[in-house]
Amino acid sequence: MTDNPNNPLANLSEEDRATAIMVHTANSLSWGKMITKKAILAERYLIGATVPDFISIYSAQTIALSGAQISKPTKYNELHVPYDAISAFHLMPPAEATLDYDPSEPNRLMIPFTAHTGTFHFNAKIRVGSQTTIQTMLGVTKSDFISIYDVEICHPSNPNMKPMNVNFAMIRRTAVLYGIYG
Repeated sequence: MTDNPNNPLANLSEEDRATAIMVHTANSLSWGKMITKKAILAERYLIGATVPDFISIYSAQTIALSGAQISKPTKYNELHVPYDAISAFHLMPPAEATLDYDPSEPNRLMIPFTAHTGTFHFNAKIRVGSQTTIQTMLGVTKSDFISIYDVEICHPSNPNMKPMNVNFAMIRRTAVLYGIYG
């Protein structure tokens, strides 16, 4: 795929970098490399002020998801995913994202929950104020995507698909179901 001289991965400028990412939609999981400026943290790309209408993934693979059925990956030189179709986004494991908070900050809690996005479950933690609930946070937050931490991503309908672990992911606030424990 990268043998093509017109492939953007083969022609990165000094200011650019390629980062391995994964994008979840309601019916698919896609992965490959996203090109960004070096000054931009790829893991937080979807919360920037200038997010494009489509996320371009190069040397991409995608699988269609339907219950327990998972297709074989389809390979593409380029895959362009509509921003509005993305329900979750993260770096491809084993890469780790830079933390976007100070762990010693007082009056903050990490609340465990499960986000149901399509056929995947994201067992994770969400960071909220000590006087706030997830319900309150969801009601006042207007950002399309929210940050989640210490994430285990699994596909309960398909036990052959091993869980993925990432330290940080972004989920579309209005495209997932939130299951709170205890």
